[in-house]
Amino acid sequence: MGLKYTTINYDYCYPFSFPFNYSKMLEAASALSEKQVRHARTENDNQSLPDNKRKVSEKKIGWAKRLTLTEMPDDKNAQYIVSECKKLLDKIESKKYTIILVEYDSESFLDWHIDTGNASRINCILTNNYQTTPIRFRDSEYSFRLAVVNVSGKEHMYNNRGKEKRILLTISIPEYTHHELIRKL
Repeated sequence: MGLKYTTINYDYCYPFSFPFNYSKMLEAASALSEKQVRHARTENDNQSLPDNKRKVSEKKIGWAKRLTLTEMPDDKNAQYIVSECKKLLDKIESKKYTIILVEYDSESFLDWHIDTGNASRINCILTNNYQTTPIRFRDSEYSFRLAVVNVSGKEHMYNNRGKEKRILLTISIPEYTHHELIRKL
């Protein structure tokens, strides 16, 4: 059974559009690249098991760079991106959110995992390679520029090894569930 590419299952992903100035946001994000910290992320293959049942030997390492923009009030590039995102957040009447810039280089990957927390998530890919850098769920794969993604409810992974740099904004919104956020849009 192959991956599904044509049918969108809104339980996983809900692509939508918004009039962001992607080129200016990418320019600001690129200027922030040197401030990002490359970190290792360790995940377990058997994530759905309780902590006491997991085997330490089954950990895998993923690499990515990240920077929390909503914690940088004095940086003009971070604040430009936050102000652009705020236009969308105002439209959906969100008062609580976190905006994180994530940069994947040609060695980056995140193995199968479910994100912690109960926040709904909007992913916005700033680089133009969004069609060739899909997010993968267990039975489906989605390529999008802007979408609500159910990463804290569904197991997913991302592999950028051997590909061009990918710059992603993640907007976490704890006020709404995945489906409530879709209805707001």
